[in-house]
Amino acid sequence: MLSITRKITVATIGLAALALTSASAQASSFTFHFCPGDAACNADLSASITFATDESTALDLNDYIVTLRFVGTLTNTFIDTVDFTAGLQIESLPTLLSVPDGTVASDWTTNFDKVSNGASNCSGAIPNQKFVCSTSTTGNGADFNGINEWVYAVDFAGSDLVGPTSPIDLRVLFVDVNGDKVGPVMSLMGNYNSTTTNQSVPEPAALSLLGLGLAIAARRLRRVKTS
Repeated sequence: MLSITRKITVATIGLAALALTSASAQASSFTFHFCPGDAACNADLSASITFATDESTALDLNDYIVTLRFVGTLTNTFIDTVDFTAGLQIESLPTLLSVPDGTVASDWTTNFDKVSNGASNCSGAIPNQKFVCSTSTTGNGADFNGINEWVYAVDFAGSDLVGPTSPIDLRVLFVDVNGDKVGPVMSLMGNYNSTTTNQSVPEPAALSLLGLGLAIAARRLRRVKTS
């Protein structure tokens, strides 16, 4: 009895290994570096946006964790609004997962936005949503002097994926201590350097094969116990 059980266990492990190694997908991470480099960049600004495949939703391949990162040195200047797009329509309003140090989630309101409005008017839900914006509810926002990151969970509609040549646009609105706009809205698009990293993760088909193998093994074990 024990010998048969062991054989079934070994067979199950082998099938699981086959399922996970015979088919794999590439979990991709694309980082687009805008500043320094873009003509619109403030001299004290480093800015980038990263789209990383959301591995927690393996059945939906165009779900991404999106990170907006700004690094600056100016004092008495704050980031009031951030705005981004990958040129793809978005299925539903993204979830803001984390916000810059010194602020809390309730300090930010996330909406859809039109390209014509940019980061100066984070207006709310609109048809054909492609732009996402988060704006401060406190009148100032995140202190520009330091590292500021906004992290979102984004589900793009359809089956299109983010790639190294996607039409990425990143915008930011600066204000002073009184909440008044400092300079023009910085719109960073097109002029960027992108980097890509890939790692293998199980494809949905491989996960289904693994589940089938486990079900077969469980059935065989039941037969052994009742025989």
